[in-house]
Amino acid sequence: MEFRSKLIELVKKQHLEFLKGRSEQEQQVDYDKLKCWHSEFDVNSLPPIPQQEFPGKPFRKKVGRVQDFLAQSTAQNMLIKRAMEEVVKDYDQKVQATNAAKEPQKAEEQHGISGRLLRMIQEKERILAESKKKNEFVDKQKAENSAKKDEVLKVVQMILDYYNHRKVSNMFYVNVLDHLATKTSLLISKDEIEKIMAYLCKGCPNWLKIVENESGRLLRVDRKLTFPEIAATIEKDLGLDLSLIHI
Repeated sequence: MEFRSKLIELVKKQHLEFLKGRSEQEQQVDYDKLKCWHSEFDVNSLPPIPQQEFPGKPFRKKVGRVQDFLAQSTAQNMLIKRAMEEVVKDYDQKVQATNAAKEPQKAEEQHGISGRLLRMIQEKERILAESKKKNEFVDKQKAENSAKKDEVLKVVQMILDYYNHRKVSNMFYVNVLDHLATKTSLLISKDEIEKIMAYLCKGCPNWLKIVENESGRLLRVDRKLTFPEIAATIEKDLGLDLSLIHI
């Protein structure tokens, strides 16, 4: 995890240098929140990471039990030795007290006195386990929806970048789909990208729509709308009903 985090930070620095040569609008995009790079930022062409040798294996002295240390130690400081002996003695007394406290409980269980209490505890544990399982399912659903939302917003940003770069409002649908499918920052299949595009046409028809043409199907974009406006429209009109998309 530490290596992966440092690698991402290194790529982020390269990405910031790349954005310095882009337009002000492109530099203001919150790529960290979108969890993606600029659509024209090629991570495969970055310079290699400088290599260094691994540090030597650290030397660790084997430490045994405290009792063994006290028996073999030749230390002259008797105050430290006595303090350590008191720690060991105190620990042994606590262990004995804990074991003594468990004896009455064992006796009650042997005579069936705490059977009802045991059943109540088991029932409570069962309820807690079911609640935990339910919460884990809800958390999993939230995580999946969050991942779907990230992919939808990535597609929105890439469509905007593509049309703004080409300075057009109409392109053939199949060309746009092929362009998105070649982007390494999208970790979804071409079929899943097409589902997201259909989802966006439904959720934001004022920005994105499919137009049937004699020459082929066109994908029309209103370039005047900004990314925040498009995202807000989608959340308002569709409530981000991500169950329509299976990623």
